[in-house]
Amino acid sequence: MDRRIIERSFYQAMKKPFLKEGFLSVSGKEEDENHQVGEGRGEDTPMLLASIIKLFTTTVIFCLMEEGKLTLGDALGKYLSEETLEGLHRERGKDHSPSLTIGHLLTQTSGLPDYYLHGSPSLFDQVKERDFAYGFGDILLWVKKMPAEFQPGGKRKAYYADVNFDLLGEVIEKVSGESLSWAYAHYILQPLGLSQTTLLEKAEDQVPETYLQGKRIHRPQFIRSTKASGGMVSTAKELRIFLQAFFQGTLFPKKHLLGKRRSLQMSFYPILYSQGFICVPVKKPFEEEDFDAAIEALREHIASFDPTLYGFYYEEDTAPSFQLEPQGQRGYIEARLVSALKD
Repeated sequence: MDRRIIERSFYQAMKKPFLKEGFLSVSGKEEDENHQVGEGRGEDTPMLLASIIKLFTTTVIFCLMEEGKLTLGDALGKYLSEETLEGLHRERGKDHSPSLTIGHLLTQTSGLPDYYLHGSPSLFDQVKERDFAYGFGDILLWVKKMPAEFQPGGKRKAYYADVNFDLLGEVIEKVSGESLSWAYAHYILQPLGLSQTTLLEKAEDQVPETYLQGKRIHRPQFIRSTKASGGMVSTAKELRIFLQAFFQGTLFPKKHLLGKRRSLQMSFYPILYSQGFICVPVKKPFEEEDFDAAIEALREHIASFDPTLYGFYYEEDTAPSFQLEPQGQRGYIEARLVSALKD
């Protein structure tokens, strides 16, 4: 492990204007291969895990599976009430909610909509302006007003939406008979000895500040509301311990990590989604001077994309193309017009 390369890569990344502080921890197979470098924070500085908590939620689901308390094929209706599910998944006028399974939620293949980015107004637009609290009932109301993206498990793609893990959090509490914080502690925090990692629930819990578009903001009510999809705080040191345990099979058999990898919506390209975690395909690392080659490779991949696999065809090359509005730091995506194939 070349520490000079690690440090150079870190400080090069920290030059980006939207990165105000950061900490990188790299672990090798041997104890002397561990290396840390930071700017503005250390390995014990509290930080919001945001969507990384989904790995903790996934871990609890795998542990409950090992105990024989649920399976990925279980219908969601086995654990949540008919009132909760009614109208949750509507696609082309039909309610597919009874078809939803635990596996659909875990693999983001439920087709449920993304209330965080696409509501009217979106949760993201609201939290930019102010702090506020919301509950599971509010999530249900938002989602039931939005059309689903596709039928549960009906596409070869995944569609990333926080509601999938909001629902898994409810399932965990129902199956365990305990609170979500108890489940995290029982299956993860206590076995790994993580004392600085916790689910943020109480008003007295210290919620770290974060950055939004270069501006430091504090949204404690909002963060506590996200629960199983975003409401945890930890440190770089304890997160490294957890991630090693997650992928090494310390907390559950590694067989659970062998699920199919699926493409997500285009705003996440080229990230793939598997059994409760994302995968970033990397053929080989490239230096800054090789960036043009990387862009060319991306263009070749786009050119080879076949929309007929999903029931569409490209319009003529003379049809207009346009750039979608960027989401956060994900960059711009050029879109081309397509039409549905006729039967």
